[in-house]
Amino acid sequence: MRQGLPGETLGQRIREIRGNRSQQSFARLLGIFIATLKRYENGERTPDAELVRRLCQEADLDPVWLLWGIGNGHPRKCGRDEGRNGPHSLPEPADHYIRIPHFPHTLAKTTKEASPVPHAHIAFSSQWLLQRGLDPGQLCFVEALGDAMAPSIPEGALLLVSTETKGGLIDGVYLLRTENRLLPKRIQPEWQGGVLLRSDNPTYEDQHLGPAEAESLVIFGQVVWMGQPLL
Repeated sequence: MRQGLPGETLGQRIREIRGNRSQQSFARLLGIFIATLKRYENGERTPDAELVRRLCQEADLDPVWLLWGIGNGHPRKCGRDEGRNGPHSLPEPADHYIRIPHFPHTLAKTTKEASPVPHAHIAFSSQWLLQRGLDPGQLCFVEALGDAMAPSIPEGALLLVSTETKGGLIDGVYLLRTENRLLPKRIQPEWQGGVLLRSDNPTYEDQHLGPAEAESLVIFGQVVWMGQPLL
């Protein structure tokens, strides 16, 4: 295979795998309807993990190349523990790491609508992200600010945050954008559009927000991974 091209879509790579075969015969090979294959190729639908496995098995491909166009598509051999702990110590080819932007937790030079500017990038295992269905283009690192989530998230802990918003809120830890700061809080959606803001630190009180107040929340993203120094 080849390196992915800028702007290339998953659907285009699926068409490349199909090659000269008809959509009907390729759909039959994958065990799906031809209409489903057309939606995949047109970018109207994303294949699930099982179909990604079948596509990569059929073409002997690395799923990282299929999903994100990273690498040359050749499958790699990996140990059974690879990817367990995020940016891990097992050896991995350089083209299987993603450079993820690292943002400061204070955003003094941005407005509520503007995007912050990263001050660094951190390499992270693309295989780990793939296993969890995370889009690298929607991820960033931020250091935790404050002690509201202590002891679960101590101040200064490195947080991997997904800024993807589709699907709505679920129970989890999020970064809230308050004036020029990013603050971690546990959010629990409630009936009729309200939310409960919670802190793991018992010295902070829970906050119940009604639907109107919840709409005014500026959510930077959901925390999906945490790392912290031990020294």
